[in-house]
Amino acid sequence: MQRLIFDKPRDGVRKIVLATNIAETSITINDVVFVVDCGKAKETSYDALNNTPCLLPSWISKVSAQQRRGRAGRVQPGKCYHLYPRCVYDAFADYQLPEILRTPLQSLCLQIKSLKLGSISEFLSRALQSPELLAVQNAIEYLKIIGALDENENLTVLGRHLTMLPMEPKLGKMLILGAVFNCLDPILTIVAGLSVRDPFLTPLDKKDIDRDKGLFCHSGALYSLWVGGRCMERPFMIVVHLENQLKRKAVEWEDTGMAFVCELVDFVYLKEVSSYNLLLAEAAKAQFSHDYSDHLALVRAYEGWKDAEKDQIGYEYCWKNFLSAQSMKAIDSLRKEFFSLLKDTDLVDGNMATYNAWSYDEHLIRAVICCGLYPGICSVVQNEKSFSLKTMEDGQVLLHSNSVNARECKIPYPWLVFNEKIKVNSVFLRDSTAVSDSVLLLFGGDILRGDGDGHLKMLGGYLEFFMKPAIAEMYQSLRRELDELIQNKLLNPRMGIHMYHELLSAVRLLISEDQCDGRFVFSHQVGRQVVKPSKTSVTVMPKALVSRTESGPGGDNSKSQLQTLLTRAGYAAPTYKTKQLKNNQFRSTVEFNGMQIMGQPCNNKKFAEKDAAAEALQLLMGRTQSGHEYIDHMSMLLKKSKKDHK
Repeated sequence: MQRLIFDKPRDGVRKIVLATNIAETSITINDVVFVVDCGKAKETSYDALNNTPCLLPSWISKVSAQQRRGRAGRVQPGKCYHLYPRCVYDAFADYQLPEILRTPLQSLCLQIKSLKLGSISEFLSRALQSPELLAVQNAIEYLKIIGALDENENLTVLGRHLTMLPMEPKLGKMLILGAVFNCLDPILTIVAGLSVRDPFLTPLDKKDIDRDKGLFCHSGALYSLWVGGRCMERPFMIVVHLENQLKRKAVEWEDTGMAFVCELVDFVYLKEVSSYNLLLAEAAKAQFSHDYSDHLALVRAYEGWKDAEKDQIGYEYCWKNFLSAQSMKAIDSLRKEFFSLLKDTDLVDGNMATYNAWSYDEHLIRAVICCGLYPGICSVVQNEKSFSLKTMEDGQVLLHSNSVNARECKIPYPWLVFNEKIKVNSVFLRDSTAVSDSVLLLFGGDILRGDGDGHLKMLGGYLEFFMKPAIAEMYQSLRRELDELIQNKLLNPRMGIHMYHELLSAVRLLISEDQCDGRFVFSHQVGRQVVKPSKTSVTVMPKALVSRTESGPGGDNSKSQLQTLLTRAGYAAPTYKTKQLKNNQFRSTVEFNGMQIMGQPCNNKKFAEKDAAAEALQLLMGRTQSGHEYIDHMSMLLKKSKKDHK
């Protein structure tokens, strides 16, 4: 479809090319005479403070403006119209920010260690334009969490394997674990699918195979519709917008090869066709997913495409199921490349059957996905009619509209792991899979003991689990044995895992029997019921109202206690503003109900926000009171105070 921009339109038809900033360089369209430059571009940047990539419109650089102007007048005289005043242009940066300043640095840090260039922070500080220290610290902390670096920032055995795989560390880890746990084929598909453009198309993306839409070009009252299909055999009823009035009009399409020309009075709006296509696209993707996972939906879509390719109907399969044939072919090619790379590490040999013994076990595949994407995790908070999602850094987040989970009213799992999050207006999660407590405990990050028996913590207390002490000990024991298996396999890639048969059988049984109701999470809601900890479990309430930085029972750290207090009283949730101080510490201010309360300086953003929330709680509730009953009592007083002021 993109090749049509080089075709010369027939007489009386004006060609309009809509282009992103990818067309600024390395492309010349001979008959372009005019260029309209809006001065904006959507560019990926990296918010180190919130550890979040952002995709926001921003002003271009002066060099980009010159490149855009150069798209006209290449082979004939032309003009460029800049839709911004000279004073705005003068404020543009001379050049675009270097990539090292606007992207996460995990892969770069891993490469620095593999080349034995010394300390990561020290090496990057010598760059011509060195990245923020916080961005470097975030990358190092991430590599430690996934097990690629040890506490001294040295490569682990997993880290050495990851340096041999030219992909993001999380995808490399997922690929390695797929080989270790003999479910390689679906993991190859998932990793390849996450490395290319999303193969699931929406009607707006369906340029090469959608017969019902195209580009309208205006010259007087003449419009042309450029599409990739054939001329319709009969008049087609569409919606015409004319002076804000909807009128139905039959349009006779004239077959002119790749263009259909029609006489219309005003802009043609294919609302009925687009809505119908959108429903078809959603239904097509829904048939591949019935288990709250974008990744497993991708696996089924690819397997269906492979079967169709054998019957030489791959293109028809893609057209019917709103899939990109180009992306499917790219996934197929990458799968072969990744398998070859794994062979170079000696983790696999030429016998694919050996490494796919458990490829049918979707519970195990889900666990390997969790292991690769961790710590990209959010909690699922069940409401009466829907659910909400929260991450550690961002609070409440949303699912990308193309996710199969975005169409669900309920997700009967306590957690979602996700491939990436990106901030546009809100923070959106892409490519998610729901996981249970057992999967997270056995295949997530390091497990730490909590304040009492049966209390387990992950991610510094952000994830907390309460259970019977014997069950907690069982999970810790299984986790230690799993870590030992992975370590030994990476040290001795040719080692068989048959000696761990009993361990793996127990793990597979445990994750398959988990009812996915978050029963180990303190006060985790399931539907309309509240699952409370067992009477035999032991929980130790903090002596003070709340620790300044550590979590209390069930995730009731100072931030969640403050939010509970305010929302029960009918106020909006508190917001936090955090600044990095000159000594590289952080200080946060919490705002609610017109109040601003500042906490003490802390070593990282998360602790700073907790400290500000703890300060707010102590001001609201006094410095000697404690416990959930007092929170309930105080929320009632706040609620009464709010009514009195109305």
